[in-house]
Amino acid sequence: MAAPDPNRVLVAIQRMLAPTERGVKDLGRALSSFAVELVELSGAAVAFALPLTWEAGGPVPLVSHGAVEASDADPNGTLMLWVHDLFQELGAGAAPPRPLADLFTARRPKLFEANPQLPVDNMLTLPIARSSAPRMTAADTEVARNELVVGLINRSGGFDDAFIASLGPIMSVARNLVAHYDLVALVEEQEQEYARAEERFRMFMDASQLVAYLSDSERRVGWISEGFREKFGIDPADVVGRLEEELLPASLMARVRAIDEEVLETGDIVNILEPAVGVGGVVNWWKGAKFPFEGPGGESYIGGLAMDVTETVRMSETLREREAELDEARELGRLGWWTWVVERDRMGWDSHFGRICGLPSADDHKLSTLLDLLHPSDVEATRRALEEGARGEGSTRLTLEHRLLVDGEVRELFVVAKVRREGEGDSGPVITAVAQDVTEQRRMQRTLRELEGESHKFENLAVLAGSTAREFGELFEGILGNAGMALDELEPDTLASVCVLDIEAAAGEAARMAASMLEYSNYGRSSIEQVDLSSLVANLAKAIHAVIFDAVSVRLSLHPDLPAVSVDVHRVRQLVLDLANNGSEAIGRVGGELTLATGVGDFGEEELAELRAGTSLEPGRYVWLIVRDSGGGIDASIEDRIFEPFFSTKPASRGLGLAAVAEIVRAHGGGLLVENRPGKGVAFRVLFRPVVSRDAGESWSATT
Repeated sequence: MAAPDPNRVLVAIQRMLAPTERGVKDLGRALSSFAVELVELSGAAVAFALPLTWEAGGPVPLVSHGAVEASDADPNGTLMLWVHDLFQELGAGAAPPRPLADLFTARRPKLFEANPQLPVDNMLTLPIARSSAPRMTAADTEVARNELVVGLINRSGGFDDAFIASLGPIMSVARNLVAHYDLVALVEEQEQEYARAEERFRMFMDASQLVAYLSDSERRVGWISEGFREKFGIDPADVVGRLEEELLPASLMARVRAIDEEVLETGDIVNILEPAVGVGGVVNWWKGAKFPFEGPGGESYIGGLAMDVTETVRMSETLREREAELDEARELGRLGWWTWVVERDRMGWDSHFGRICGLPSADDHKLSTLLDLLHPSDVEATRRALEEGARGEGSTRLTLEHRLLVDGEVRELFVVAKVRREGEGDSGPVITAVAQDVTEQRRMQRTLRELEGESHKFENLAVLAGSTAREFGELFEGILGNAGMALDELEPDTLASVCVLDIEAAAGEAARMAASMLEYSNYGRSSIEQVDLSSLVANLAKAIHAVIFDAVSVRLSLHPDLPAVSVDVHRVRQLVLDLANNGSEAIGRVGGELTLATGVGDFGEEELAELRAGTSLEPGRYVWLIVRDSGGGIDASIEDRIFEPFFSTKPASRGLGLAAVAEIVRAHGGGLLVENRPGKGVAFRVLFRPVVSRDAGESWSATT
């Protein structure tokens, strides 16, 4: 059969292009029209267009309906078998055809001769379009190439090179047509993706509540975000094409214009942090950036992003104020901190501690740097406490007191340290401490303690003076009585009577002086009250701490239900403070524990036989007070002299404390017991007679 007339080919081409000229974008309709034209031109029985898929790794399942995987193995018979099955199955409404593999390894058309075993006598396939861009299939298989072929079946006379050459023009148009539709589809897909991306961008910006907008090089706004509208009360419909000056608050305009000019001039991002007056006159702080970018046509745009950081700025200002207040408080309180990384022996401290110790703040000091500043007597104790804390011995909280030598001046520090032994990574234990310069406080405490001591000394002297005056008064009363009786027996005007008169006058004067001393010492006037001894001791806790050393801790063990005692409150308070001061001096500055306890109990003759300081009591029930120290106890050689006035083993002591205690106990008709434990401390127990109402039937539980 002859090749088709070229004029017929031209007409067929025009009919193929007609749908495209009418704006039809359906590639399937174009291919159908192309197949019809081929049937008419060639005189073949059937024409078809077939998408084929090339696989990089060999035969794989069907990619999609109508696509075929091909193979070099027996391409003639395999393809004809596929076409035969295709027509048979499609005619029966069956499923898609079975796959082939790796067909068309050559670029030239394939000619297939008749196969007498099949109803397909001859077939020609020609490639229309080929795509070599890799992609992933639904089965996650990488595809090397897709190909679209056109086929003719059962042409009378078969297919030869002359016929194939005559189809060149229409095949070229078909290829261009397919490329056109592919391009149209690609553009539509890109436009849809752009539209989706723009929608996602707008949704993101609106949800973020960021203030954002775009403007051109003339500063005309092209778009604003929903956050912009809400913050400044501007409708987006009224924005496009307007100048920024017409949109933003006047308070921002000068600054925004300067920023835009900088962005356009430098082409760089410009960060901003600016206050602005918003809706309702409220001043807000904005943080963001403005940046340049180019449009598709090379036009210049400026983008702006900002967020309201008013609360953050206010919090930062508040934090700075608090930090300044804290810094001032630390300066006034003379507080500083230091940190010691134990395994690296690396110590650092802040400027406040630097001012205390006279060295600049740094983080590359060593422990030895701090120890070199300490008073020699405090070095070993401080080192030992820190090293034991670092090793995990004892509490994770350390309390230290040591002295620094700074420019020849001794400064006393009170230090509270925290040991972190876990969670430090590779750094190991870390000790962080807060140190306070308590030099002035300690100086004032020592002065107060000295004044308290002087006060107690005078009180004790007053007690002794009163006691002595009372005893002398009793002696002078006896002298006056005897002198009077002697005068009654003597003749007047005799030498003896004159001498007795002189004695009587001298004794009278001495009695008046004793009475004056008694009046001055207030010993003659006592204020007797019925009190709860436990409450009296508890109320003295603050005063007790004032008279003892700082290193001495106080433990109170007070009976909650004591019978009342009838005492001179002022003198019993003095007794408690004297015993506390005596115990503190026995413990010393090295530290220890002072215990004050109260109770009530029965005492028999054997116990009362041990009463000291000239006191004596009958067996019975008594309210008691114990003051026990953890000092070294009393040497047996001097134990009998501890209540003597002016006796003391301490050079700075006046020896009046225990003497005054004994006098107060005797004045109250009480008893005094001493439990001396050499090397372990001393306990003084004072017994008072309870006030018991027999009519009320009162009773108390005894304690020992």
